Amino acid sequence: MRLEMDHSEEWEPSVQIGRDAEEEGTHLSENELNHLNEVEVDLRRQEIQSLLSTTRGQEGDDWYLIPSVYLDKFFNVEVGTFKELCHVLGPIDCKSIVDSNGRLYEEDVEPVGTFNVPPLVFHKFREWFGVLGTPIVRSLISNTESGAMEVERYPAMFHVHQLSSKKSHHHSHNHYGHHSQSHSQSHYNNHQSKSLPLVTVSRTKTMAQLVSAIEQKLDKKGIRLWFIDGGGEWPQIISPSTFVFDVEYKRLVTPNHLSQTLRVNGIVHEVYHLVVEQYDKSLAAFPLDNYVASMIKDASTFNQILAMGGVTGLQNLGNTCYMNSALQCLLHVPEINSYFLFNLYKQELNNDNPLGYKGAVANSFGNLLKQMFDIGCGSKPPQSIAPRDFKSTIGRYSSMFYGYLQQDSQEFLSWLLDALHEDLNRIHVKPYNDKPELKDDEIDDPLAIVRLANICWDLHKLRNDSIIVDLFTGMYKSTLVCPDCSKTSITFDPFNDLTLPLPVQKKWYHTFTIVDLTEFGSKFINKILVFEVELDYSSNYEMLVSYLSNSLNIPKEYLFLYELFRNSFYTDFQADNIKNKFVPIGDLIKKEDEVVVYIIPHDPESDTIVPVLNFVPDEDLSYRRDINFGLPLFIVLNKKNNADTKSFGIIRRKLETAIKVLTNVNFEDEYRSLQLTHKKWYKKSDFPSLIESSDDQEMYSDPVDDEEEYDSDVSLANPYISGNFGFEVKRYAEDIDYKPKYRLGQEYSSRLTAAPADKLQLGLSYVPLQQINNISEAVNLIDLLPKKKKEYYYYAEIDQHIEEATAAADSDDSNKGPSSSSDLTEDGFIIVGKSGQSEEKLPVLLEDDTSDHQPPSPSSIQPPLDSESVSVSNINSPQKEMGDCSEEAVVVNKTTPLIVKGTTLICCWNPACYDKLFGDSDKQAWAKPVRIPNPSITNTKHKKEVKTISLYDCLEQFSRPEVLGEHDLWYCPNCKDHKQATKTIQLWSTGDILTIHLKRFHSARAFSDKIDALVDFPIEGLDMGKFISKPHNMDKSNEIYDLIAVDNHYGGLGGGHYTACVKNFRDNKWHYFNDSHVSEMPNPLEVVNSRAYLLFYKRRVPDNILGGDDLQSKLNAGYEALKAQFDTRQARILAIHQQLEQYEEQEAEEEDNHESPAHVQVNLEDETQTNLYDDDDIYESNRKEDLKKTRSNSINIINNDNNKVRKMRLISKEDSMKLVSVNNDELGDDAESGSE
Repeated sequence: MRLEMDHSEEWEPSVQIGRDAEEEGTHLSENELNHLNEVEVDLRRQEIQSLLSTTRGQEGDDWYLIPSVYLDKFFNVEVGTFKELCHVLGPIDCKSIVDSNGRLYEEDVEPVGTFNVPPLVFHKFREWFGVLGTPIVRSLISNTESGAMEVERYPAMFHVHQLSSKKSHHHSHNHYGHHSQSHSQSHYNNHQSKSLPLVTVSRTKTMAQLVSAIEQKLDKKGIRLWFIDGGGEWPQIISPSTFVFDVEYKRLVTPNHLSQTLRVNGIVHEVYHLVVEQYDKSLAAFPLDNYVASMIKDASTFNQILAMGGVTGLQNLGNTCYMNSALQCLLHVPEINSYFLFNLYKQELNNDNPLGYKGAVANSFGNLLKQMFDIGCGSKPPQSIAPRDFKSTIGRYSSMFYGYLQQDSQEFLSWLLDALHEDLNRIHVKPYNDKPELKDDEIDDPLAIVRLANICWDLHKLRNDSIIVDLFTGMYKSTLVCPDCSKTSITFDPFNDLTLPLPVQKKWYHTFTIVDLTEFGSKFINKILVFEVELDYSSNYEMLVSYLSNSLNIPKEYLFLYELFRNSFYTDFQADNIKNKFVPIGDLIKKEDEVVVYIIPHDPESDTIVPVLNFVPDEDLSYRRDINFGLPLFIVLNKKNNADTKSFGIIRRKLETAIKVLTNVNFEDEYRSLQLTHKKWYKKSDFPSLIESSDDQEMYSDPVDDEEEYDSDVSLANPYISGNFGFEVKRYAEDIDYKPKYRLGQEYSSRLTAAPADKLQLGLSYVPLQQINNISEAVNLIDLLPKKKKEYYYYAEIDQHIEEATAAADSDDSNKGPSSSSDLTEDGFIIVGKSGQSEEKLPVLLEDDTSDHQPPSPSSIQPPLDSESVSVSNINSPQKEMGDCSEEAVVVNKTTPLIVKGTTLICCWNPACYDKLFGDSDKQAWAKPVRIPNPSITNTKHKKEVKTISLYDCLEQFSRPEVLGEHDLWYCPNCKDHKQATKTIQLWSTGDILTIHLKRFHSARAFSDKIDALVDFPIEGLDMGKFISKPHNMDKSNEIYDLIAVDNHYGGLGGGHYTACVKNFRDNKWHYFNDSHVSEMPNPLEVVNSRAYLLFYKRRVPDNILGGDDLQSKLNAGYEALKAQFDTRQARILAIHQQLEQYEEQEAEEEDNHESPAHVQVNLEDETQTNLYDDDDIYESNRKEDLKKTRSNSINIINNDNNKVRKMRLISKEDSMKLVSVNNDELGDDAESGSE
């Protein structure tokens, strides 16, 4: 019942006596009125005094607290009238006696004293003066020593937790941690407690009333209460396992407790924590009943518990099989398992290590292990769990394992071992150490080598000391010998996992197309060939070129390799030669790649190599496009004096020679048969039409007498064949600044040095790696010639123009066209000459449009264009640097080369000529190339070689000397130079847990290729003694290992799948772990298969002491501590079981009496007959304690007996029951109201 006033109403004092006199019409004098007012004040004070003196209270009655200064003023302030008294006192200020949270102050620090008054006194005051704030109501409670009634200033407050089988979001604390109980004010203000439901009940109320209040608060029926230790660390929702094993103190409220008051049950402190469990109708039981019953049923001894479990799978979160398989192997290492299960890792966490992860990886690993192996007091282990927290942790600290891409299991294991080591490193301050070396005179001294090894190990332990070092770390002995001075260097380095090569030469095969562009003295009859290559898979590009050079007997500098796609260049292997040296050839060139090897003889000092592409118009003219055909070609031009690069004739002849490679037709004979005469050089007199039509006869006069002498103006022009006969030559030049990389070492780099922008680069400077789709961007090469030379190359067409124009002028029919007669060779070649032009003649676009049909002069004849040509674009056109070729710019710089940097020559073929030379596959030389036999390739190359490799073979292969590569040189301190030293790596020592990585992948990151050969490894008795390089006189008898786990990899290119075969040390059986699926392996020999990737061996020792005496001592102590915790857990289960049995017995008794425990009727008058020290008290230890937080008030009023009677007042039981309610606010203003 809450007593509050409406603060919106104005407070008005009561003046009832004066009003009654006025209403009766009595006329009183001023003195009589003053007397009446004084009498009224006295009467009211006497009334209050009488109530305080005569009111007697009993335990459980509710009294009010008001400011003591207010009551003192009421009795003692001097006033003349009651109205004046009202103005002086004002309303009762209840806010002044509580803090901002609405709680009463501690008595020794309260700013305003308080006084306890019975309800009738408070009601009078509220009627007369009003109230500010919420009235403060408290119950009376008897003092156990004096028996006097006192006000209960601080009722008991109960923080309510709920029991649920659903997972709590509360973070795990110490698994067996103890939580002390605090009853201080600071405890109440704990943040965790503030978030919990709060119920406040007087200690004079019964347990049944507390149950009813909690049911009302939670809106639940049929609940059962447990008192627990608080500490403020328990979440609102508590799981049964947490409640049973982690909550140290817990006491069940039984049916016998319900009729007793809270104080009788030992509730004397201010704050308590309760756990509520609700009756489950579907199970016809409370949650703990079934849980504890199952725990009792499955109870086992500690040793039996340690022999259970270890068969829990790990769910695949998405390409996490690599992680799951490695984790299963590592989690089943007995020493690792015990170290984390016994919580020893928490004692060695290194949160300050800059190389570590602040203990996050170790904590996450430990939590995962406990989920899989800590099966409590005998409960069945889960079939599988989802390692999401662990995956999130490793992804947060390693970008390699962030996300859900497939990764390599060995790389993950290596990273995890290193991360665990750094998180658990016992060395917090690492000293700096120089790496020691042997003196030259000690190289052959075994004792000196042993001393060096011991020093290196001790120095390593000064910086690295953890369980990982104790178990996994061994040492390599590395020996380097200089090939020149025989300087020997011996060093020792630690390792956690041993990577062994497989003694299998994985072969790589590829068939290449060979294009021989040798002009003279070729070694091959056919120019296009195919050749199959066999190399070790680990070979690189340089080895491939050397192989081709030796097999074909061609100098390496003449070989150029390109990948083609749709008859165009796609990859230039010369451009990235340095990068290609470090890429396995199988990764660089795939099986389906079309790679062409060009043989291009040239002089790197004087020659430039120009790429050539061939195009023909599409047969479907609606597309108006040109199609690339055949294989790309190259021509070699001499750069000295720019002779070849300026001569169109030389370029044309070299193109004709190169094109012969692509056709099976006798191209040269057919082409030369078109010439009416066969001269080495032609002179001006062979071009009569040019002389006859010229206004300047001297310009075309013959300056030479020898008709065989070369004329630079005539050049290589032929009067019978046009310069564009068969195909037009176009120049496609990109605006590039090509900077090639070295190709085959520094000896060939001179030809690839980047040239200035205005100079043509020597060697092969450029190939277009993008497909050229629009050849209209290319310029006709003849158009770049000076005007005079251009006329000679177009002479056959110019002469035909002149004859046609003359014939048209002499004809009577002005519309009659040129002669349709044509002369063809037997093979169908078109002859363009004086005898006329055929219907298949090379097209001429420019026609005479003059009305008089005068024959065009040589100066006015423009070179004809192909019918598919369009005007030359200025985009990427070399004309910008060559000058304008139009008629206005007749004078062209004769020294300007036709070939510039970035040039690709394009041969645009006439369809008729294309059909004649390449029209069907029989004519195409590239369609059916001749195969060159390679005797070095065996006939059985395609058969899979079935060979069993022993693990001992791999160990021997590991220790074989090898010569360092030219890119992995060693600096010899004697020679003061880098040398290709001989390197030998041997095992000096191995860890107690030996992890062996079988190197099945040449490139693990890309899963480039896999060796599927079966490696036969022993399950028991692996003898590592003969592979340890320690001196023979040192003991090697303790080098026997037994297999405990195998990490398997299925598949090859693209990733595949990982699984694990593990010997579970708990049941001593082999199990197969495939992510979440786990199955027993009846035959342990099944672990030996071709999928084995990582092998885990454990050293065999008589006393089974691994990791050293110190580690074993810690593990033994951890075992004893865990056993003690186990015993405590068992005791807690039994204690709860006993309480549940007691509850059931008392509940059965209640049912016999036809009385429901949830509706016990409480007789407060009989409470005094209850034994306060009954053995069933909830808090037995508190039953003899004095009540705290109670007080007696003392104030000087008229009646001195008020000190005793002011605490007492009887109220009805109905009012008492109404005042038992729930505080719906956490710590609001209502906290001190009667509802508390």
